[in-house]
Amino acid sequence: MKHFSYVLSILLITFFLLSLQSFASSDWQPEIKKNGIDAYSRMVEGTDILEIRAITVVDARMEVIAEVLRDIPANVEWRPKCAECKLLERYNRNSMTTYTRIDLPWPVADRDVVIKADTSINLNTGRAVVSLGSVEHHNAPLVSGNVRITDFFSQYYLEYINREQTGIIFTTRVNPAGRIPTFLANMFNKRFAYEEMLGLIQMVKKQKYIEAGKKSEDRQTIENLLQSEEKVRRIFKARLDSFINDKEFVELLANDEKVIKIFGQGSGEIEKLILYGMGLRESKKKAIQKLLTVHLKNNSTFRDEMIKELASDDLLITAILDGRKKAPTFDELIQETINRKIAFQK
Repeated sequence: MKHFSYVLSILLITFFLLSLQSFASSDWQPEIKKNGIDAYSRMVEGTDILEIRAITVVDARMEVIAEVLRDIPANVEWRPKCAECKLLERYNRNSMTTYTRIDLPWPVADRDVVIKADTSINLNTGRAVVSLGSVEHHNAPLVSGNVRITDFFSQYYLEYINREQTGIIFTTRVNPAGRIPTFLANMFNKRFAYEEMLGLIQMVKKQKYIEAGKKSEDRQTIENLLQSEEKVRRIFKARLDSFINDKEFVELLANDEKVIKIFGQGSGEIEKLILYGMGLRESKKKAIQKLLTVHLKNNSTFRDEMIKELASDDLLITAILDGRKKAPTFDELIQETINRKIAFQK
């Protein structure tokens, strides 16, 4: 028994030290990567509760996913541990207040939460945003035996990939309240975010949501955006600005007609790289490598071998990602990189 206690103590100490190391920075830390879902976590200053982010690409149109999210009673079919979900008040099709009860295994008491949900489409980024936060409501009094969650935040970003695919960035931070240890709450939150995405991926396949999407007001809004090259360019630039600090490079890409055409009408490869660039730093670098390759092929006389060399140069990619400090122009930055490579080969 003493041996078991000693081993348990060592494990707990090790877990504690690893936790300190992992969350010393506010950068996203990888948690789960499977079934096309990348899940991350990070510590939020002033709290012990982790913020969780899950990123995936769903084979469904944006307006179809929006219809799933608006179907409140159907939440019990796909949201993990959701035992009850009902509409308390609807202000319009994009704004409502709901009640949710979460069924947790004994001896942990069930949790419930009252959530205000608001949906908007940002025409500058081409992104639909669904924001959810805990509120109070006169039609949702405290229920005996349940623990009321009062610190709840979640947000869905729906991003255009191509007309048949949508990128989803799901970010959530939930304090389950009560006497659940923080490390257990964080474990549950990680798993819930991943399982919620899995559930959503299945729901968008249902025919009733596909048909609802065809009649949705959102469909016309999206179609109008895609028909305007200037709007597509603006959306593309806004997405690049969100994670690339080299603004000259962003401007070069935003004015590259071939890149814009690929972004608006292509397979979605660039859009996916930008989407996953919202996670780890390495994902952002991969997005820049691809964008740099396409841009140089369109606008330089470099051979493919040289373009490959430049796109794989970590110092160059880092300078673009973090912003340049020395080279006054992008062309000079490229030339400096070439000179450095030549000098290294000698």
